[in-house]
Amino acid sequence: MNSQKGITDIIAVVLLLMITISLVGFAWIWLQRAAGSTMEATTTGLEAQQQTAGKIIRIDNVDSTNGKVTVRNIGSYNLNSNDVSVYRDGAAVNCTWSPTSMAPGETMTCKNETGGASITGCSKIKVTAPGNTDEVNC
Repeated sequence: MNSQKGITDIIAVVLLLMITISLVGFAWIWLQRAAGSTMEATTTGLEAQQQTAGKIIRIDNVDSTNGKVTVRNIGSYNLNSNDVSVYRDGAAVNCTWSPTSMAPGETMTCKNETGGASITGCSKIKVTAPGNTDEVNC
């Protein structure tokens, strides 16, 4: 009878070790997946913030006689016409952009359309992009 009691203790210890190792393995895999998804979300968020901060414009010229505003991309990312908004004295201006996108260092011109505020006879022009805002008095 004594020999069976010893075997039962050994089986119990082996089972407890197997359960412990299984739980540690499960926890390790879960933590690796959680850390991986957190890192991916963080990387995606940082890239989006970096792109937003890198889309910077400067007003190069305001032609209030012909209703045109020329802006320059001084950031490090390409800008599309839908990234840029023009305001005259706080009111939105409807623009036809030429060209419709600009790489860093290039310019884009807003030709005033009807239906919004007019650039002609303005006192302040404000242009906004994801990374900044620029204003000039005209």
